[in-house]
Amino acid sequence: KADNGFKIYWSNTAQIIPPIDKEIYSRILQNQTPWTTYGITDADVLPQCRDVTGVVADSYFATAVSQCHLSAAPVPTGSLYVTYTAMHGVGRAAVQRMWEAFGLPAGRLLCCPAQCDPDPEFPTVSFPNPEERGALKL
Repeated sequence: KADNGFKIYWSNTAQIIPPIDKEIYSRILQNQTPWTTYGITDADVLPQCRDVTGVVADSYFATAVSQCHLSAAPVPTGSLYVTYTAMHGVGRAAVQRMWEAFGLPAGRLLCCPAQCDPDPEFPTVSFPNPEERGALKL
């Protein structure tokens, strides 16, 4: 596919729209040659680098749970099922983790098998954009 589904969001937290989209596209076209040097060496950078993905994710999910003030009463989960419409796994791990962080029942977060697992080719859609009509039809 010519488009593998990435999205760009602006400082207003919304997906970009004209004329910002055209400006970004113009800048991309002006920078098509891969960099071969970066002005620094691995020896300069690597000792200072650490992967903070886990720390940031843990903090994010804990904060989400602590900031949720929808109701003081417990959510009745006996018959609660949610179908997550992942588009080939996009966001699935985060949604699953949030589900667990809120203590919702295991086995109640459902996902369409044909689109549940990550696949950058998006084989079930002609255009990988969930806002496009028919993108979630199988």
